[in-house]
Amino acid sequence: PGADRLALSVLVDLDDQGSWLAARMCRSTIRVDRAMSYEAADEALARDDDLCALVELAEGLRDQRLAGGALDTRVPEVNPALSADGRVTLSRITGNSRSRAMVAEWAVRANEVAARYCWENRIPAIYRCQDLKRPLPAEHQPTERLSVYRATRCLGQTLLDAVPRRHAGLGLEAYLQITSPLRRYLDLAIQRQISAHLAGEAPPLDTDAMDATAAAAQPVLSH
Repeated sequence: PGADRLALSVLVDLDDQGSWLAARMCRSTIRVDRAMSYEAADEALARDDDLCALVELAEGLRDQRLAGGALDTRVPEVNPALSADGRVTLSRITGNSRSRAMVAEWAVRANEVAARYCWENRIPAIYRCQDLKRPLPAEHQPTERLSVYRATRCLGQTLLDAVPRRHAGLGLEAYLQITSPLRRYLDLAIQRQISAHLAGEAPPLDTDAMDATAAAAQPVLSH
């Protein structure tokens, strides 16, 4: 915290009801004011109006996706830790953290904006898409855990494509990933594509190179 850092920013305009008005991307310099754990952020919601507003907006956007056919596939996660003496301990990450859900939703929306930006500006990119193998059950309840589990069996495999198509699990018409460049090479590659375009330069990878990258990544994604 306190240091200037170069970033690729997604800026979104929403109205008072949380309806999507406009979105844009830019190269930026940001300064992080403070670092917080999810637990600390959850505790701060009662006294931090700005953080609370971000959480409530994210919850509204998530409800919109669910209403559009998205599935809430979140399940409790396990965090492994290795001690100095070589012992491994596992701790369960709570699944009802509002701040954790907020970060996840804003990441999804940032990826959606990036997908639309790439397609509208004809930037070679790799999109993630997912079809339904069969219709969802008529009695499907998008927030009921057993119902969601059954519904996930209707989802097809996540596929990579040079053209955006619907991602059934997320309920979005265009989607790619840029938010985890330290963990996923494709995120880094697409960030570089967008950053070059914003700077008025040619993207480093052309369509054939991106297709080759997608072909190499698809077997990993399939597992």
